[in-house]
Amino acid sequence: MAVLPDQLRVDVSYPELHAFLAPDAATQPFGGAEVRATLTGLLLRDRGFAVRFVVHAHRGRAPASFDGVPVIAIDPPRRDWLDDASHDAGRRVRAAVGRGLDAKSAPAAAAALAWGANTARGWARQGRGLFAPRPHPELLAAPADITLCFFASPFHARTFAAAQRTGTTRIYCPTDDEQLRSRTDARQRLITRYLVRHADGILAQTPEQRRLLPETAQARAEVFFNPAPRLSWFPHLAQAAHPAPDTPYALWIGRDNRHKNPAALLALAEALPDVRFQAVMTHPAGQDTHEVWRDRLPAHVQLHRRVPFQDAAALIEGARVFVSTSRWEGFANTFLQAAAAGVPVASLHVDPAKLLSREVLGRFAAHDPTRLQSDVRRLMVDDELHARIGRRARAHVEQHHDPDRYGDALAGWLRRVYATRRGRRRPRLDTRVRGAAQSGQRGD
Repeated sequence: MAVLPDQLRVDVSYPELHAFLAPDAATQPFGGAEVRATLTGLLLRDRGFAVRFVVHAHRGRAPASFDGVPVIAIDPPRRDWLDDASHDAGRRVRAAVGRGLDAKSAPAAAAALAWGANTARGWARQGRGLFAPRPHPELLAAPADITLCFFASPFHARTFAAAQRTGTTRIYCPTDDEQLRSRTDARQRLITRYLVRHADGILAQTPEQRRLLPETAQARAEVFFNPAPRLSWFPHLAQAAHPAPDTPYALWIGRDNRHKNPAALLALAEALPDVRFQAVMTHPAGQDTHEVWRDRLPAHVQLHRRVPFQDAAALIEGARVFVSTSRWEGFANTFLQAAAAGVPVASLHVDPAKLLSREVLGRFAAHDPTRLQSDVRRLMVDDELHARIGRRARAHVEQHHDPDRYGDALAGWLRRVYATRRGRRRPRLDTRVRGAAQSGQRGD
């Protein structure tokens, strides 16, 4: 076994983390990946690692440090096929041809064709082991011992490329199940395959997520249930929380996009006119669809454009039931926040670790909108069921999602992966679920 240095240097990389770490983060939208990456970095810092956060510079908005942890802000190259905005070249080409090529549509079609050709060339080079994204020069100049990449993006492809060049141990951390499925766009599949192929270890959120990996990669994957976020870790988000409504309500939190699926919320609210809903909906960049949704949603749905993190926590704690219509997730932090507060989750499509099917965290509708309506209605009125699931949910979070136990287990795993790689051996890692506690629960 290789001898470890006294203090391992760890980079926690997530490009959109700049918004969460900024002083005005309380007024900005962010998701579970930002919370998970930040918590992971702080927990590793407290266990003797020299941690840095690696983020997108975003026109100088990223802070120089966060809670004593340095922040490396990177401004990636602007003209690069990996960053092309076209995620579906074929669709754009067909649309342009369908309209008839003219002076206005021809450039878009040409750009889409070029993007598609570059993607195909990337796949071909990947198959021959030659695909090599352009590394971030900032990481070449100051390499870490270990880098953790949350999500799969062009930014992370370049982070891994730098880590390969400098001999850094590479850990890929999927943020949701969808990025591991083959139905994503060609560029996403190319980048995900590159990260999976070259990762020394893969930090999966659930046993299901590990099983989505290629068989050759599953031996390098370890399942860690996400740590439940604590507001005390993020004092920069603290604001005077507005009290939750007194009337019992079902709560929905998400973004106006296909992933979070607000159309299913609309259908649910229309089918349950006797249930009051609170809905927190953020919007795609450059678009404000608040007024559109306010007009579409029934009167018994109170729509919030955006609420601070602290107020969202208060809304979750005051809810009777938390509703998820997401088409996919990893292990959503909102599920953990609801469970920690004893609030059952009613989910249409997502069932992490089968915890909803077994009525540990709530109830799973198995993709059936009618069943979701029944679950929400029953959880709103059945006090015995509500209390039973609430007790199970709290106990599960305490046992499997405690941040301190997560930090201890992750720190030990990272040291083993690093030492094994330094010893020039492929990591031989078990596949047990490493939740907050070492409970003996299997990952299969």
